[in-house]
Amino acid sequence: MKSLYKNLSEDGIRRHKRLYYPFIGTTVFFIVLINLCLSISADPVIETFFGATTIGTLMDL
Repeated sequence: MKSLYKNLSEDGIRRHKRLYYPFIGTTVFFIVLINLCLSISADPVIETFFGATTIGTLMDL
């Protein structure tokens, strides 16, 4: 039975790849963007900049 479900899922993904590929690309883009914002907000060097509290607050949002 597991091979039946695997075959059905692979066939569905293959047939609807026009929908899945942009979704996967957008998801990866937003994960990278979130990690970038979190790393900027946690960087101790940012605290030495002018407006550091504003930058940290915006990156936390």
